[in-house]
Amino acid sequence: MLDVDETAGALLARASADDPAAGAEFSPALRVSADGSRAWIEPEPATSLFYADCPPDGAEFAQRCTAVVPVNTGHSPFLSAPDLVAGVIGDYL
Repeated sequence: MLDVDETAGALLARASADDPAAGAEFSPALRVSADGSRAWIEPEPATSLFYADCPPDGAEFAQRCTAVVPVNTGHSPFLSAPDLVAGVIGDYL
């Protein structure tokens, strides 16, 4: 977890300084925009990196998303507002 005033980039740089192989599994899948303002994981490798224990049809769920529901929370609403997240999910079931 990031501390106050800590960035993900700085944390990753420290980790790779300690272990040059840290995060190597993500390198082939990571893409960064030319100006460095955006980064993303390519969809195909994302399946094996993040959804490896999901059935194939479930691992491709993001391609079928047709709506975005903004919630007024931080990065981890499933921890900070679990009732809100459950309600949003329940609305779509």
